[in-house]
Amino acid sequence: MFLAGDASYVLHRARLAAWEGLPPREARMSLRVDRAFPQKERGARTGLATVVRAATLRDLVGQRVYFSLSLRRGEQLPRGAR
Repeated sequence: MFLAGDASYVLHRARLAAWEGLPPREARMSLRVDRAFPQKERGARTGLATVVRAATLRDLVGQRVYFSLSLRRGEQLPRGAR
């Protein structure tokens, strides 16, 4: 069952092969949060999201991503993240 799920993910994953050779980098984008995972640490959030807008990396639009964020002291959680 695990191997079938893994094979299905690889076949249906919308990811460009050319991206595999690129170094990690930062990008500014807007995300639609699809699923947030519970966290014990206050001010930390992780989850799965879909990219809805990316100014310089337009081929990211529509891609599903894993996100992780933590707030600095004094920062508030984004609207709807509570």
